[in-house]
Amino acid sequence: KAVQDPSASDTRLRRPEQPEEESNELVLRIFSVSAAFMVLWTLLPFPGSVYVGGELHDRLVDTVFSELGFEALAPTSLLLKYNRLGHAPALLHALPGAVWCLLAPLQLRGAAAGPPGKHRATGRAMLVAAGVLMVGYALIDGGGLTADVVDFGGHGGGLADSLDALGISPLPFNGGGLKFVAGWFIYTGVQTWHSAAVRGDYQVALGASGAADTIGQADAFYYCAYFTTLLYWGLAELVARQEVSK
Repeated sequence: KAVQDPSASDTRLRRPEQPEEESNELVLRIFSVSAAFMVLWTLLPFPGSVYVGGELHDRLVDTVFSELGFEALAPTSLLLKYNRLGHAPALLHALPGAVWCLLAPLQLRGAAAGPPGKHRATGRAMLVAAGVLMVGYALIDGGGLTADVVDFGGHGGGLADSLDALGISPLPFNGGGLKFVAGWFIYTGVQTWHSAAVRGDYQVALGASGAADTIGQADAFYYCAYFTTLLYWGLAELVARQEVSK
């Protein structure tokens, strides 16, 4: 007779959950909540990034912004400036971005978290979404629709303004940083595609958002953006690398 493995039936012999796994689970939950927030931000009528460029939607956002006093925190253009390019940024950046955010928490949990084939299918969908949203980013960047230029009257926040004044970089601090993050996003996508081609593994290495005056708004916006980007970038890389190492 085959001898049954006691660990398969006796929960007392199972390996206890390690602190590292508990920490990873907490980080994954944070990512899941953040991703859900971005999906709702994109798809709900307000702010509704995917609808920017539509006359009714843009009028709604403008009215809500004014009626609720949000203009004391940030200009309406922070949400609506992309309508200068019509519907293209919404369809080529916001929509695939929502798809990417929806799938990212699932992908970070690895192949063992779902039925066979789900991890691979999710990874392929994320790569397609990433490719499309980078086309949208190229349109936005090419159109000069960055926050410091359009929303904050040329102010990129105190840190960026101070560094730009030194003239040590050919690119503005914020513009160069944005291009660096975009480049890292592309790099991780290529690495994921290469990993999948070689090993069939689609574990995405993620790289990878109130003052009343314009300068104060720029400071608040960019300092929050710096902190959030670095925090999520670091945590995502940590979880992805630990999952791959397993």
